[in-house]
Amino acid sequence: MRAVPAFFSGFAPLVFIVAASSEASAYERQWQAGLGVGYAVLMNDGGTPMAPASSPGIGSSLSITYGISDAFNLMAHVDMSAHPGDAPAFVYGGSIGISYVLDVLRWVPWVGATVGGYGVSVLEPCVSTNDVSCTNGRLGFSIPFGLDYQVSRTFSLGAMGRYGVLLFGNQDKVDQTVGGFIRAQVLWGY
Repeated sequence: MRAVPAFFSGFAPLVFIVAASSEASAYERQWQAGLGVGYAVLMNDGGTPMAPASSPGIGSSLSITYGISDAFNLMAHVDMSAHPGDAPAFVYGGSIGISYVLDVLRWVPWVGATVGGYGVSVLEPCVSTNDVSCTNGRLGFSIPFGLDYQVSRTFSLGAMGRYGVLLFGNQDKVDQTVGGFIRAQVLWGY
């Protein structure tokens, strides 16, 4: 008989959290514009004309999102990251895609997929050859994800991560990027 009260007492914290959370309400046709800054890593597997290695740096992302339904958003972002080191590198470009959003509370988790064009530039000493430039264009795919907190109906703060691959590098090698950002967004149009 003691198992029944113990079973229900285990759910008490969950019931309290759900009851104490306020609703954020999902909105179609809502616009969001945001800016994020944070840590970025370029993992060069030979596609970028510099010595293959992980290169840490600082990144930024400017994004705009449009809610096509309660659960799905169209998204576009422009990114730039600087990777200082023996051969400083810059990664810049933009992507478009879609994200799945679970916005029924003030805490809004989301995950998406994007595709776009990127440029990778390496400063001296660039390991260039006759057929490879120190700057090249790349096709990029990424999986962004995050957790935002809606401070009000017009403003949110959050954290965002992104894993990406950069295709068509030197000798058709693939490089990877990883980033973690804090961000602020302005919301309108609900």
